[in-house]
Amino acid sequence: MMALGTFLLFAPLLIVSANQALIYDADCNDANIFKAVDVALKSYNAENVYGNLFILHRITDARIQPESDGVLRNFVDYEIREGACNVKSGKDWKECNLFSTKLAVKKCSAHVLLNRQLNTSEIIFQSCSGPIHASVTGEAVGSLKSADPNDTVVLEMVQLSIDRMNKLGNHPFHFSLEKVLNAWRQVVSGWNFQINYTIRQTNCSKRHFKNASSEECSFDINGQSGKCSSQVHWTLQGQFDITEMTCTSDSGVCLNCPNAIENNDPELLNLLMQFIDEYNVNNSHPALYKISKVVTATEEGSHPKQYEVEFEMKETNCSKAEYAILGEECDFIDSQTFFECEVKMIVTKETVAHSHVCFETKNASI
Repeated sequence: MMALGTFLLFAPLLIVSANQALIYDADCNDANIFKAVDVALKSYNAENVYGNLFILHRITDARIQPESDGVLRNFVDYEIREGACNVKSGKDWKECNLFSTKLAVKKCSAHVLLNRQLNTSEIIFQSCSGPIHASVTGEAVGSLKSADPNDTVVLEMVQLSIDRMNKLGNHPFHFSLEKVLNAWRQVVSGWNFQINYTIRQTNCSKRHFKNASSEECSFDINGQSGKCSSQVHWTLQGQFDITEMTCTSDSGVCLNCPNAIENNDPELLNLLMQFIDEYNVNNSHPALYKISKVVTATEEGSHPKQYEVEFEMKETNCSKAEYAILGEECDFIDSQTFFECEVKMIVTKETVAHSHVCFETKNASI
């Protein structure tokens, strides 16, 4: 009896040991293991109602227990990080990029049952621990925090902004990103991003290239450079909306304005010279005036062609009694007073018609 009792006492332990022997280590690259992690991670993401999807960082441990009828019990440990796709975007986590390389990982353990014959799955157990969404935690609505300039989301927003600038502006060549200077994000209904960056002209003309992503496109060392500022709203649906953008070349030209032209455009300067000569003839001031600075200029149409120009002009040392028109010897006098002017010129093959308004001001910039 004693021997029988001892056998009965240890029989359950023998059965457990036999079952445990069926569990063996698996390769983390095994297709079944990846499928189990995919099922577990999708389930975890589905439980989140705000923030971003998490994406797989790495699988750290994996074990398999085969059963009859094509059933596999998968025991997996894996790590995840916050992705760049919103939970409401409808995307699969595998479609998402990493939100930031600086985010800490979150560790998960899961027991997933896969039935290969029926092509079904069931999560028996899952537990995840670690930091939650960095894009939400610790950031009150309206607060402004710095963002990583090299973050994939920031770079994607910048590229979208540059693509729009290249499409809107009338510069004959494409521009590409040179460097992201800084970036901030603000929690609202979604996120607002403020990004400042520099751009540089490429050797790819808009006439021959649809965009600047071609392998043939590179920076033109003799081309223009510029600075840009973009405000982008990242919606709860995971979409980007460029709410404001300004890009200005080093020469002061608006690169995202459809009709902007260079301030030193030869045709423009010739028309302004005609305007200033006519202005000097018709005003009652005893001295001649000269344009000191072209601020902005736009050109639209072809026949007729319309120019709108903002400029500054100052008095020179040439009097009307001695000079009929401006000459190279006419220089600006030392004065704090100058005129700010806006002129509209309509140019046809036969005539140049213009209208203008000028305001006297002080503290000249030149």
